[in-house]
Amino acid sequence: MSITGMLNLVAVVQQKTNTSTSMRGSKVTWTTRIAALRCRLSRSSGRGLSEGDEYGKMTVRNVWRIYCDATSTNKAIVVSDRIVVESKTLEVTGIYDACFEAHHLEIDCLEVS
Repeated sequence: MSITGMLNLVAVVQQKTNTSTSMRGSKVTWTTRIAALRCRLSRSSGRGLSEGDEYGKMTVRNVWRIYCDATSTNKAIVVSDRIVVESKTLEVTGIYDACFEAHHLEIDCLEVS
């Protein structure tokens, strides 16, 4: 049984690329890895990640899970990627092959903006 009928959103998967600047620094750019990822987005209820910054301020970031087919293209997604879906930019934190049967992928993400 396929989950394709439940995939109601289209997202863009972006790959992180570090490039050198003329001042010998490093600049992060994002290039498209997958232009149209059919997926379903679910907010993890009651879960958030608390983080402290260098000034002691605590921030809670929303935790999301994305579901998609386990195609060879989708299996190319890695933890350093980010996914843009609806108005959210999500940082990939984990990728799981549900039941290890190549049926669908479950991708854990943190909202960054």
